[in-house]
This record gives sequence, C-alpha cells and structure tokens, in this order.
Amino acid sequence: MKEASRRALSGDEIRAIRKEGKKITSPLFLFYYLPDPRKEKVTKRHVAIVVSTHISKQAVYRNRTKRKIKEAIREFSFFPGYVGVLVAKKDLRNTPQQDVVNEIKRLHIRL
Repeated sequence: MKEASRRALSGDEIRAIRKEGKKITSPLFLFYYLPDPRKEKVTKRHVAIVVSTHISKQAVYRNRTKRKIKEAIREFSFFPGYVGVLVAKKDLRNTPQQDVVNEIKRLHIRL
C-alpha cells in the first residue's frame, strides 16, 4: 500500500468528497467530485479509485479492476481541476478495455 504522503487523496478527503460532492452515475461507475481546492495543481489529476469487496472478495481481482480503470484514465486528460472518487459498480475484468474508456469519456462529457 502506498504511504499516506504519496496518495492522491487521503481517506478523510475521500469521505468528504463522497459526502459533500456531486455525483454522476453510469452503468459501470459512480463518480463523486468537487472543484479542486488545491489551486496550484489544477492541471494534475486527483482521482481516487475505489473497488469494494462487493465486487470481489479477492484482492487480485480488485487490483486488476483498478489497473484497468487507471489505464483508461491515463489515455486522456481526465477531469483536470477536480478532485474525485471513481467507484466501480461491477467487476470489470471481463469488460473490454475500450468499453471502460468509452464509459469514462461519457462521464467526462456529463461533467
């Protein structure tokens, strides 16, 4: 696990965003977001990816889902100027990568 200083968002920040932020839903994801309070880092992405144990009890499969989402985010500029929490609604291991990318692009457009 990453040490706390290297994480994009702390646990308290994630809870605050989920509680106070706006929410966008899609078939694959929930996205909670707020404008980035760290004005000096507006060009940087601050997105936490959450894959719950409801998706899979095995960490191997949750991590694979997270890697798939990170790769989709890396392919284009994802929500600069916002901090957010991207929650997977279902297991994406068997979902084609292009479908994940397209779903994230749809979330970006709805923002």
